[in-house]
Amino acid sequence: FVLGIEADISGGDIGREDDFLLLGGVGTIRSRIDVFGTVRGRIGVAWDRLLLYATGGFAWARDKIDFTFAGVRISDDQTHAGWTIGAGLEYAFAPNWSAKLEYLYADFERRNYFASLIAGGIDLDARVHTVKFGINYHFGGPAAVVAAY
Repeated sequence: FVLGIEADISGGDIGREDDFLLLGGVGTIRSRIDVFGTVRGRIGVAWDRLLLYATGGFAWARDKIDFTFAGVRISDDQTHAGWTIGAGLEYAFAPNWSAKLEYLYADFERRNYFASLIAGGIDLDARVHTVKFGINYHFGGPAAVVAAY
């Protein structure tokens, strides 16, 4: 059995854009997560060079909202906290090297945007599904040979 802790940070362009009608004109609202990260526990079972594991813990994301109407654009960004859960497998293909494939689901808290401009603001939450492939280098390795005199 294997227990561990893992932290990661990822950049991206995860978003959605929608058009809307307002006062006879068309506007656009766009939400974009450009960075998110996790701090998670991992528990797994290893067979020779293969590790199968489950993972879960804390997640956070930075989301930016752009609102465009009649040539005017306003933006607001917030950091959302939340939780994540997932599973993966990792295979040691050479000494000190492994490859992993992992699925994570993250659910982020609701935050209020544009509260200083719009009465009541706009509430937004986010849920993200990710599939990650990674190559890992494991520091350490076989014990060093020490000459004894």
